[in-house]
Amino acid sequence: MDYVFVILPHLLNGALVTLQLMAACVIGILAVGLLASLGKVSPWWIVRFIASIYIDLARAIPLLVQLFLIYYSLPHFGISLPVFWAGVLGLVLHYAAYEAEIIRGGLQSIDRGQVEAGVALGMPPVTVLRRITIRQALKVILPPTTSLFASTLKGTAQVAVIALPELLRTGANLALSSGEFFIIYGLIALIYLCMTYPISRAARALEHRVSPQ
Repeated sequence: MDYVFVILPHLLNGALVTLQLMAACVIGILAVGLLASLGKVSPWWIVRFIASIYIDLARAIPLLVQLFLIYYSLPHFGISLPVFWAGVLGLVLHYAAYEAEIIRGGLQSIDRGQVEAGVALGMPPVTVLRRITIRQALKVILPPTTSLFASTLKGTAQVAVIALPELLRTGANLALSSGEFFIIYGLIALIYLCMTYPISRAARALEHRVSPQ
């Protein structure tokens, strides 16, 4: 038991890095996912083509390969990113492709007549998107987005391969030096559980607030 209190601060420091990574990824995933989803429904074929190529490639190439390409291959072209931002970029590019399809499905679930009514009232396209389409699509988008964010949080563990000292990497180093694999990985699993459970609870509360009463 004493050993647990010795290693716990180190694991919590790693968990803090994981949460920082996750916070940056959430913003990036939502932004890139929204842009890519709008690109898929764009009236211009070239925009639809570019968005489709990005989404197909990002979903087809494993996350680990994308992380290796970003962190180890980009320096050959004169682009060298800090390990933290390389991890963020890899996670965002990968998971935003899935978010784009979630958002696109939510946007296309809205009755076309409501959009046409907004245009007929003289609303600019951005206003129609913000006040009519996105507001109603939220209840469709939120549940799968919640699941995606939980997957993203667990996916941050893969950033350990590029030596970012997040939770899994920190725990792996401790386990290799001490040999206490069961205790350390058990604590890691418990910490991940404590981090992912509040996300699901908060998203359910948000979903309840945006649902029509």
